[in-house]
Amino acid sequence: MIDLNKLYDRNIDKIELNEEYTIPSELITDERIKNLTPVKVKGFINLVQDDDLEEQIYISCNITGRMMLEDSISLEEIPYDFSIDYDDYLEENLKNNENRLDIFPFLWENIELEVPIKYTKEKDLEKFHGNNWRVVSEEEIESREPINENNPFKQLLDDYKKEWLIMKLNIQLFAVPDHRVSKTRKRKRRSHMALEVPGMVKCPNCGEMIKAHRVCPKCGYYKGEAKLEVTEEE
Repeated sequence: MIDLNKLYDRNIDKIELNEEYTIPSELITDERIKNLTPVKVKGFINLVQDDDLEEQIYISCNITGRMMLEDSISLEEIPYDFSIDYDDYLEENLKNNENRLDIFPFLWENIELEVPIKYTKEKDLEKFHGNNWRVVSEEEIESREPINENNPFKQLLDDYKKEWLIMKLNIQLFAVPDHRVSKTRKRKRRSHMALEVPGMVKCPNCGEMIKAHRVCPKCGYYKGEAKLEVTEEE
């Protein structure tokens, strides 16, 4: 936990970050990550005014570390180094009424976004082969000559190419975004969708709560004058 009281009390301008953090094992829920070394966080936390002139906790930092992933081809564990630059508001990670920042969920949320869908360090694909099969590169598939129409394997290859293209498109569509959109930014973008309570005032004639600048539907008066004839229900 990072104590933010000194910031709120104006005793300091910012809190410097230059620490290593070990992510608790219960937070590491992504099965693609086989191991995660302590992550280094360097930056600062300060108070800034947002677009609504409200003070928010703002963090600017760089997160670096190494995770162990499973190679997509060899299936062996391989290291994957990452470096994340983060600049955004952080009020969703604050402990209620405690002015303390729980940094671990924030770190894990950003690290998980950094995990690639597929990752390999294998360059020599020739060694991956078996009985009537071998691993081929994307470049080899794209450079192959078209198969003769009478070839019995043409339909099989066409189906394979379609599946490979769909997989490639899915990887591109669901790849890690360049810039993470935080909950704060997303909610501010939707702030205009919030329901608003209309301005209500008390009718000076009968005391009924009505919308401002409207004829009272109960007594029919507006600014001390009768504007509508209201009949009482029997």
